Amino acid sequence: MQNGATVARGLEGVVSHATTLSEVDGERGRLVIRGYDVHDLVGRVSFEEAAYLLWYGVLPTASQIRDLRREMAVARHIPGAIVDMLRGPARAAVGMHALRIAAAMLSVDDADVDDCSSEASRRRAVRITARIPALIAHHYRLNRGEPIVEPTDHLGFAAGYLYMLEDREPEAARVAALDAYMVAVIDHGMNASSAATLAASGSRSSNM
Repeated sequence: MQNGATVARGLEGVVSHATTLSEVDGERGRLVIRGYDVHDLVGRVSFEEAAYLLWYGVLPTASQIRDLRREMAVARHIPGAIVDMLRGPARAAVGMHALRIAAAMLSVDDADVDDCSSEASRRRAVRITARIPALIAHHYRLNRGEPIVEPTDHLGFAAGYLYMLEDREPEAARVAALDAYMVAVIDHGMNASSAATLAASGSRSSNM
């Protein structure tokens, strides 16, 4: 109590942030992404379609998703400087440490690196999203002493990742399962680490 008033602890009754991207309704057990219940998306749309929904607020048309997949296929090819880093300093790194090192270099071929306009940011989002699976797959294989598998342009996001990881085209059921998983976790309103930091600060745990 302070001056007779009750002081809330943690994030109880506190609006921590506002977003139109997604909503987690814990009481009803619902996750809503851009107005769509996640159950209406999982197993019905691909990861690329869900990403388009987050970026633009609407599900893409057939031509729009075709253009996005083509753009991602081109971006999936990693520049030589990043591949050299994966073969060198990042090769012995583990898990998120390797990804952090590799992700820090993703701007090496970004001609609009200092352009903060919406259009440049969208192109950057597509490029980064397309390249993260390639970074993971390439590092995984190099760490195991196996050669990098160059991406193929005819596969989608989920199938392309599995192909680069395993050096063979994956079965449709595995692609569908990975797509469904990625759509389910594509956005939850706030990163877990950010929520944990806010909760810890609000509970005054640092003063204990």
